[in-house]
Amino acid sequence: MIFYPEDYPANVYPWQNLEATRGVRIVPLKPARVGEITPELVLAAVTSKTKLVALASCHFLTGYRLDYRAIGEELHKRGVLFCMDGIQSVGATAVDVAYVDFLSADSHKWMLGPSGAGIFYVKKGTLQPPSPRAGGFVDIHSPNFIAQPEIKFESTARRYEPGSLYYWDSKE
Repeated sequence: MIFYPEDYPANVYPWQNLEATRGVRIVPLKPARVGEITPELVLAAVTSKTKLVALASCHFLTGYRLDYRAIGEELHKRGVLFCMDGIQSVGATAVDVAYVDFLSADSHKWMLGPSGAGIFYVKKGTLQPPSPRAGGFVDIHSPNFIAQPEIKFESTARRYEPGSLYYWDSKE
């Protein structure tokens, strides 16, 4: 899997954790200038073993905007999944999900929403849905919030939303 290690930590640590806990081989991109991730740089790193490329739509420090359309188009031709962190763009610019397989963005930036609320897009038919890691009152089929005799996760993306998560700010 290909990623950029000088990206915002939220788009670095999950991939490093996959390497540490699951043995996923991560390939770091090394641009000439901070944040300047070009299609040429990304595609030069892709091999026949590459399964996923995870990048931010815009670098959080430099403001360099990713040409996600060119990258996504080429990755799809090669059968490589494309995961894009859109927090720096969604709500400020138009983002076309036709070029990505996964897109995530918190709402507290350009969508002007509360911290902790956001979006996670998965292109329909991209892959067999992974099993949810949690189970709660939202992600498991519970008509009228009545517990059922067997656990049946929702068939939509709701299957990954277990319920209201606690938010704590240690500065308070």
